[in-house]
Amino acid sequence: MIAKREIHEQTIVISVDSYDDKVAKGRFWYGQEGCETKFTGLMQLLLLTEKALGEQKLPVEDRCKSFVRLAPAPTAQEFTQPADPTRGTLGTFRMRVLFRQNTSWQGLLTWVETSQEERFRSVLELAILLDSALTYASEEKNQ
Repeated sequence: MIAKREIHEQTIVISVDSYDDKVAKGRFWYGQEGCETKFTGLMQLLLLTEKALGEQKLPVEDRCKSFVRLAPAPTAQEFTQPADPTRGTLGTFRMRVLFRQNTSWQGLLTWVETSQEERFRSVLELAILLDSALTYASEEKNQ
């Protein structure tokens, strides 16, 4: 019997303001209230996304492995409330995680400035998509 997969439609907005030495800095929004937090680096972005997905009760097929016990997910009060999401100085991305399987995410990433949309089947593919867009945007900005 195949398990029914629940689809998650919550959009996460990633606004990147800089990408120096391949370290992204920017702002992260999620949820109906548009909660925002700042991030520095891919790892912090990924952890913020995982916590947001956990708060939204998106089903998880596998538990993530860890050397230590994981801290509980932050509550909504730990995030600040912005006005409306604005575009990042370097790029803005809308990410929809549709599934969480095989200890990873699958979904869609839209680069707002170019209206390009790509599917990703893993966090690694997501990271590669973000790197390609931010590298291109950085090079265009510096010309």
